[in-house]
Amino acid sequence: MAKNRSLGVVLIVLGVLVNNFAYVTDIVGNSHEGLIYMGPRGIAAAVLGLVAIALGVLCLLRASRMDVAE
Repeated sequence: MAKNRSLGVVLIVLGVLVNNFAYVTDIVGNSHEGLIYMGPRGIAAAVLGLVAIALGVLCLLRASRMDVAE
């Protein structure tokens, strides 16, 4: 079940990175005077990041449940 744990951790880390990128892009680019204005692409990136985090958590929960069952 180490494979499921690794996949879960990778998905969570990638999801957090995608979310950080989606939120910080406007601040770093200073396109809205320091405000975060999420357009359609930013919202889509944030949603994909949250989905990746949720799938990673589910993989970790599934792996721990399999360990208990064995």
